[in-house]
Amino acid sequence: MRSISRPRLAVILLVSLLLPSGCSRNSPVAPTQNGASVVSAGIRLAADLAPPTDPRGGPPANVRNIWPNEDGREWTYRIDQREWTAPNRRVYATEADVPPIPSLDDIAALLGNHPIGSNPVEESGGYRLKFNGMKTTLSGVTGQNLEATVFDLGGESARSVASAAGAATAAGAPGFIRALVRARPDLGAKILQHWPEAARIQAAPSGITTVYMPLFLFGYAFEKTREYIGSYGDLNTDLSWKYLESDLRPGSEFSMQLIPDLADDVFLHVRVLSVGTAVTALGSFPRAIVVLYRVDYGVNEEADELGNAIGFSGGFGYGTITYAPRVGPVASYERPLVDVGEPLHPGYSDQTISIVSTNPGRVETAPAP
Repeated sequence: MRSISRPRLAVILLVSLLLPSGCSRNSPVAPTQNGASVVSAGIRLAADLAPPTDPRGGPPANVRNIWPNEDGREWTYRIDQREWTAPNRRVYATEADVPPIPSLDDIAALLGNHPIGSNPVEESGGYRLKFNGMKTTLSGVTGQNLEATVFDLGGESARSVASAAGAATAAGAPGFIRALVRARPDLGAKILQHWPEAARIQAAPSGITTVYMPLFLFGYAFEKTREYIGSYGDLNTDLSWKYLESDLRPGSEFSMQLIPDLADDVFLHVRVLSVGTAVTALGSFPRAIVVLYRVDYGVNEEADELGNAIGFSGGFGYGTITYAPRVGPVASYERPLVDVGEPLHPGYSDQTISIVSTNPGRVETAPAP
């Protein structure tokens, strides 16, 4: 889709985005209904991009069209993040006492209804995903280079995901590593061996809030086939993450083990929740799918400051991504870490991610499936 100059439309859109949204900040906003309430000069608006108006309602979602992946394709988002004071980590006497992870049905019921903790601190930032050539992981697998960058809304001061040399700030570390470090301190030595940037997460001063890389909507060595859309990592040559499988009908599910080299009880579970119209700051996207994700971090062996075992804990993270055919990810919500058990734990933070602009790329770096 080419950019068309429409000055009046740009002014109207900019004014509307600067108005307060009126949404409550006490619980997550439904991903398909969230739009950006404030947009600063740090984000280049795509006001000239006409919203989809296909009278037929657009094509149905399939694995080929749900995430366009030609080289140069990019998406820009606004991240609204909250961190709050949470209860102390729940510790149980034995591993058998650790409560089970809530089911996907229970997680789906939490969307929009999960209370947050006290003293919330709000922070906002820009976020960009862009296909830029090819990338070879440290384990030797080559995929499309899906770059992920967090930047300040006031002016493109970017914090990119770790480079091949391993340089990354604590804020720029991948969201999964950040959550894993907190959920599984018993894996600390193994995590540091494979992801040295985790040391920056552990050493980051408390009380300083910055916008972090998301857990579920991230970039690295991307791959799209007829069977799935996923990503490779640095641990081994197997697929390290799946965003989607080919069956995109509501109710379809799949699971996969994460980080098998480090632990045998960390898993990803995915379910397609619904199909409908996604309403965003860029317009309405028909036949979008909402996909639910849950990460089970397994059981952690808790220790005191002297390293003495004091019990066991468990945690999970959950979120959604809304995908629109021919557009890709247009919205996301996530709560990266929640302790298991009753009463319901609020977790420690959340993020609401809203699309602001998208631009097509140049040519495909790999044949379409």
